[in-house]
Amino acid sequence: MKATLFCFTAKAAKLCQKIQSILRNGDYVTAGYSKYEDNHLLPMNESISKLSEIAFKDSQVIVFVGAAGIAVRAIAPHLKSKDKDPAVIVIDECGENVIPILSGHLGGANRIAQNIAEALGSRAVITTATDLHDSFAVDVWATDHELYIENIENIKYISAAILNGEKIGFTCDYPVDGELPDFFTNEKAEIGICITNTVDKTPFFKTLYLRPKSFYIGIGCRKNIDESVLENFVIETLDHLHIPAFLVSSVATIDIKKKEKAIITLCEKYDFQLMVYTSQELNRVTGDFTTSAFVKDVVGADNVCERAAVLASQFGDVILKKTTMSKTAIAVTEKTWRCKF
Repeated sequence: MKATLFCFTAKAAKLCQKIQSILRNGDYVTAGYSKYEDNHLLPMNESISKLSEIAFKDSQVIVFVGAAGIAVRAIAPHLKSKDKDPAVIVIDECGENVIPILSGHLGGANRIAQNIAEALGSRAVITTATDLHDSFAVDVWATDHELYIENIENIKYISAAILNGEKIGFTCDYPVDGELPDFFTNEKAEIGICITNTVDKTPFFKTLYLRPKSFYIGIGCRKNIDESVLENFVIETLDHLHIPAFLVSSVATIDIKKKEKAIITLCEKYDFQLMVYTSQELNRVTGDFTTSAFVKDVVGADNVCERAAVLASQFGDVILKKTTMSKTAIAVTEKTWRCKF
């Protein structure tokens, strides 16, 4: 995860330092007050609107330490949709209020704001209705359970029905663990949720379709492979397997490849999570793998793509064994997905 932090005074810059330590598990970039010498802040050589545009393209989280009005004006021209926009959070420079203003659920802004507020000893100001009423938020639940939301525009019907105390329909093509919440019904309903990977179901008048992201891609490649070569190979392979890219949960590889530009670019473009493993972790995976003495001599594991894909999918089924092209190897596995309440 990458974040961009904006600040405009020396006091705000000091607060940015604290926020950076809170958000310490990622690659963070700070743009802001350039005269604060004790911090490594990037000077604002561009307008805040331009810097916001850049942040929208390469960051998952944007934090403004300052007035909410500045943040709103800066981000307004760059808004796309609730499933594409990054999490945006505003914090007053005294650090008293932490306010998620964009992508509270899908982007994780609400959770990030609560984490920051807890660490600062301040207050997270949450305004989303389902959170205020402690109600089921289908977009949060879908994200937590690795589900792709196909028709995101229908979330509002689900949320409105739950807030109004209405029953919503529920149908699932996968095993269900636990009891259905009281607001779900297996009986006829106007509005409902359908968890499936088929395309010919219309169980409700207004149906929210959720698709399990159950596929995993293992990758092994030479150093500095061309980005377009890797992308084309992966996408063409998925097309051949009739697997939409949005149903891929993660790309897995060996840890020495965690900064490989082509892999990072692929994951960012298609919203794949990147999972990396040491050679020792890969070698401990049991199974029938396509081994290579050369690969083992180079990276310490006799097979990267198959072992990584199997490990990432928690020992799921191998859909595609090691396949190579242009000094790149990929494998695909499918995890057994279950619906859990």
